[in-house]
Amino acid sequence: MAGKKMKKKKKKKKVRISVGSSKPSEKSVFKEKVAELEKALGSASRNLKEEEASLEQLKSKHNEEVESKRACVEHLKRVLEEAAEDMIGIQHRLQWVRDLTELTEQRAADLCRNLQSSHQLKRSVFMQQRMELEEKLSRLEEVRLKRTSQLTHLKRLEGNLEEKISTELKAKHQDNRTHVNRLLKKRQDFAHYVNSICSDANEAFELSLPVYAKNQLEENIRLRAECQEASENLLAVQDRSRRLKGLQKTLDLELETQKSAETRLNDLQARLQGHQNRLLEKSVQLQSTHNIGREDLKDIQSAIRKNQRKIARTIDKILNVEEILRDQDHYSNTLVDQVKMKTDTNGLRMSKILRAGQILKAKVREVKDEKSCMDLDLLKQMHMLLDDD
Repeated sequence: MAGKKMKKKKKKKKVRISVGSSKPSEKSVFKEKVAELEKALGSASRNLKEEEASLEQLKSKHNEEVESKRACVEHLKRVLEEAAEDMIGIQHRLQWVRDLTELTEQRAADLCRNLQSSHQLKRSVFMQQRMELEEKLSRLEEVRLKRTSQLTHLKRLEGNLEEKISTELKAKHQDNRTHVNRLLKKRQDFAHYVNSICSDANEAFELSLPVYAKNQLEENIRLRAECQEASENLLAVQDRSRRLKGLQKTLDLELETQKSAETRLNDLQARLQGHQNRLLEKSVQLQSTHNIGREDLKDIQSAIRKNQRKIARTIDKILNVEEILRDQDHYSNTLVDQVKMKTDTNGLRMSKILRAGQILKAKVREVKDEKSCMDLDLLKQMHMLLDDD
């Protein structure tokens, strides 16, 4: 439209100019005007086409820019919505991690308190059992001292018996010598009186037989008394062995409790290690799946390090408890060894007492000839049996 108005204005001007100038032929003027108008019209149409093409290009560019800006706006909206959703998810994850860390801290504190209380309880029980065992060991030591005093008394009696037997044998040999000398003298003096000498010998035999029977009876009474004392000592040793068996049962119970405590500590340590590994896996997963900020990541890593330090402290406490339990186990093993040694020594002494009693009973039953009396060989056998190793 603007081109057409310009053309009309140009035509009017040319007409005005042609009117004011010299008048050539109208036909030529008209042709010239038509040619000029065609030229102007062609140039104007060309310009108009160029302007329309440029306008179309500008419109298409403008539309493309508008569409691209709209697409950018839509993309930015979607990105912002996704970022907001991711931020909400990350906040939920962080809150979950904080709750989880608080829960782990509470559980670690509860476990520490439970371990401390159980450790104190077990230590008190262990100290009480230790005091009881020390008291029992002191009583066993007293019994051992009493036994040694009895052995010294037996040795003293053995020495007295040896002296007594030696004096009796000497006196008996002296009596026998005097008797034989007297008999020989009588035989020499009364060779012609054989019947009277035989009657005198029979009378002497009849007089000496009741004395021998009386001595044998006293010897048997004394041997019975010694057998009774040996049986009483045997009963005391059996009672002591029963008490030692009771001590062995208590020590076995203590060992079982220590083993159960060790297994429980190992389970707790495995649980804490598994919990720590799960926390590390969660942190790695959160870092890989979500684009977490550096500050939030540092907070999470610091919280995980705090939990690791707390878990390390709890593990140190568990190791201390295990060391205490190992010390208790070593002490209980030493007590068991001492009890076994006491049991072995008491069993050996009991067997020796039984053997001595059997020897005494055998000597009591021997009443056929003069060998039934207490002699030096019997005392030597008793000394060898009852002497401490």
